[in-house]
Order: sequence, then structure tokens, then C-alpha cells
Amino acid sequence: DERRESARERLILAHEVWGWSPHRGQERLLRCPAQIRVAACGRRWGKTEALSVDVATLALAEARAGRECRQLIIAPTDSQARILGDLVLRRIYTAFDQCSHWTDGLAWEMHRMPALRIALRREAERASSKSNAPLAGPVSEICCRTAGRDGGSLRGLWAHRIVVDEASRVPDTVMA
Repeated sequence: DERRESARERLILAHEVWGWSPHRGQERLLRCPAQIRVAACGRRWGKTEALSVDVATLALAEARAGRECRQLIIAPTDSQARILGDLVLRRIYTAFDQCSHWTDGLAWEMHRMPALRIALRREAERASSKSNAPLAGPVSEICCRTAGRDGGSLRGLWAHRIVVDEASRVPDTVMA
């Protein structure tokens, strides 16, 4: 199964780049092939940590493969969305800072306004030879947004994958 294989490779990436190994429950969550996965766990279980690894490794894997992938992180408030987004950002930054083979040939950029957005692409696909030129070509992108009261900040957005943090606090009208 392609998803299970991808999850296995991404767990190897997490261990090699960040020295991170999941506990048994986290590994079950990350290897689960279901399209919709729910982690109903107690405090200190490591949901946010596991999700940051899952989002960052998927972004890196898809960028390396040259495939477009947009992940949307949603939380009840902007500050909650940024908690997970900032953890993902630190993982991406660390991966590039270590210059591992997982990031060879990739480039990344980050914007904080109007919401946190991280984009990764193959280095050869920059719009021009200038190092500060915008990234072009298929992108692996992560956007962090608040669900707000009515989901207004989500209108017009699309994603291949949506991660909802603190889903019990996101209004049902947004989740529908």
C-alpha cells in the first residue's frame, strides 16, 4: 500500500533529520491509511508533536518527488493554528539547516502575513537564477488558518489534506 510505504519512509526521515521516534500510539496514528484520522487523546500524549512531524515530512516528501501538495492547518484561533505551524516551520528549518540528503535540491520560503505559509519546491524550478526569486513549479505548501466563528477565513481555499487541531472547538458549521 502506497500510503503505508510513504508513512514508513517519512518516519525514517523524521528519525534521521530530527532524531524523532514516535511512541506506539503515535506510530499507529501516522501509519494509519484511513483518509480521515482522529486522535482523541489526553494531554501530553504528543498529538501536536506527531502532527508537526506528519505535516513536515509529507511536505518534504512531496517536494522531493516534484508533486504538488497543499496542506491546510486549521484551528479554532489564529494563535492555536500558529502553534502547530511554528513547530512545522522549525522542523523544515532544521531539515534545511542540516543540509541532509532529504533536502538536497530543494528550496523553501516562508511568509507570515496574512497567515503562516510555508512553500517547498525543487531548487531547479526557481523562476530565475536569482537566489531571492520566487519559487516556481509544483509546490508543496502548508497554510495555517483560523476557523473563526463561521469559517470565513477559509473561503476560497483548497487543499489536498486538511489537519484540524482542537477539532472539538471548531464550530460544526465550519466542519460541515
